[in-house]
Amino acid sequence: MKKFLIGVIVVVFLAAAAVAALAAFILTYDINGQRPLIESKISQAVGHPATISRVHWKLGLGVTVQVDGFKINDETRASGAPLLECARLEAAIDLVPLLWGNLRLGTILLVDPRAEIIRTPDGQFVVRGVDLPQASPSRPQTAAETTPQTAVSVKSGPKLQSVHINKLKIENGRIRFTDQNPEFPLKLDVQKVDLSLDNITLDGAAFDISAALVGPDRNFDAKGSIDGISLNRPRISRASVHADLGAVDLVELERQIPKSREWAIGPALDGKLTLEVPEALFAANQMERLDSRLRLENGIFQTASLRSPVRDIQLDAGVDTETLNLRNFSAQFFGGGLKASGTVNDYMKTPRSRLKAALKDIHLADALAAAGQTTRLDGVFSADFDGTAAGTTWDQISRTLSGKGSFILNNGVILNGNPLKELLSKLSVIPGFDDAVQKQVPESVKNRINAPTTPILKPLQHNFVITDGIMRLDHISVPTELFNVESDMVVDLRGQISGTGSFIIGQAVTQPIIEGASELSYLASGDGIISIPVRYAISKQAFSILPDLGSFSARAVMEKGQALIQGFMDKALQKTPDPASVAPAQDGVDTGAGTAQPQSSSPLADLLRSEIEKLRER
Repeated sequence: MKKFLIGVIVVVFLAAAAVAALAAFILTYDINGQRPLIESKISQAVGHPATISRVHWKLGLGVTVQVDGFKINDETRASGAPLLECARLEAAIDLVPLLWGNLRLGTILLVDPRAEIIRTPDGQFVVRGVDLPQASPSRPQTAAETTPQTAVSVKSGPKLQSVHINKLKIENGRIRFTDQNPEFPLKLDVQKVDLSLDNITLDGAAFDISAALVGPDRNFDAKGSIDGISLNRPRISRASVHADLGAVDLVELERQIPKSREWAIGPALDGKLTLEVPEALFAANQMERLDSRLRLENGIFQTASLRSPVRDIQLDAGVDTETLNLRNFSAQFFGGGLKASGTVNDYMKTPRSRLKAALKDIHLADALAAAGQTTRLDGVFSADFDGTAAGTTWDQISRTLSGKGSFILNNGVILNGNPLKELLSKLSVIPGFDDAVQKQVPESVKNRINAPTTPILKPLQHNFVITDGIMRLDHISVPTELFNVESDMVVDLRGQISGTGSFIIGQAVTQPIIEGASELSYLASGDGIISIPVRYAISKQAFSILPDLGSFSARAVMEKGQALIQGFMDKALQKTPDPASVAPAQDGVDTGAGTAQPQSSSPLADLLRSEIEKLRER
């Protein structure tokens, strides 16, 4: 036992002596004097001139090597920003493990590093300023090289048994990332990067990063772990990502992500975005397995075309390799709100969606204006829909959307002109019609016809069916004080509305016309209203209504025909007089022409009388 203790003491003493000797060497050795050699070796390795301001080390529990003012420069330019730089680099080395051939670095610290990473069109990643030499092509060996040589024993130094890095830290870094993909180019400038990698091995590490992404303030952080790198099957696990959309600079967004100009985001963007990833597995640069959850809280979004922002956006969705499951989506806009849920299958390739949505109390004029429509209708609009669609763009969705639903429009108002005014102008081709309107219709009614708005008298409520982006509304009625439209309507979701039906002009307009111009009585039905077959079309910028004037022509011919036939019958057929209206003949006195001679009925006369009665009933 005594010998064992003596042996332990000797080993500890020798180890302490070795550490002390190494520490003494470190304290007395001028490593900064080797700076030119270090710069030369680095320059050869990266292919660009490297400079260092100062190299020194500090002694504590281990040895800390510190490099100040490290830069990799562009030899093609005499001045300008370095290709790669770091204000201070520190590496802490544990001394004791070195005695057993193990290199253990406690912490590697990079302060204010600046780097640029480029992704080439073929998908390769390049760090600007680091051009690693390519392997030289193999050449045939010379005879001298193939001649057997006498073996020479060379003593090599001690070999490292293992290398372990406890932590890598980056403070206030700046990384420029350029993606040269022509379909989605990027010029990201990520600032204020703080990164911590713990328990680093060749297989992976635990990570924690925060940065200012597309803006001046830190608005992004992510943490989790990654492994499987050595097997070329990286796996991210127990990861979470948080982003503050309110800190995004919208001007920088368009500069760094050029394609975002098409999204027309602004002037408002806000919300807290969270992505939780229990597991994401990659293989051959593709997603092999994914389990994640995406949430957005208190979102705000506005584009230049929106009069007011979309507020209180709440999103909760689960995302796996094949399916996006929209558990809940809600938002407030145009005075009302939207709630939706559904699924999107094969979202990475050819998305196919199933959606349930409910709109409530939307101010229709604001919604139509945001969609680029000339505002012709306003009111409080609510609807529900259950259907399917395919694609990612509105052009694709609007061609494939199919399903059914219902809507209701309360407090409806027709804006920017009265359709009745346009219809009356088309009817002015009828002889005497325009003159009758101007002279007979009261000024109070004319003022209502010329008013900029026309209230709809009762709520419009209807069920609808959409097939491949075409909505059909059968037997829809739009009643107002002066007219009523009853039609079958077809709505193309890409912006075109058309329909056919009847435009019924009310008695407030028709009665003065008919009473003041009896020759136009053929225009009205028996109850004194004018019903006109019409075709109409509404596009993003225009509205047109076309009356079927041929129906009036037929009606006029019928009325004139009845009058002509009646006159002919009155002359051609002698009707049996009323006995009371015939004066009795005096005895012996011939009454002559003053006495009506009764005629017997004939089949032709009965037929003509029957047809006349039918015409009158019509």
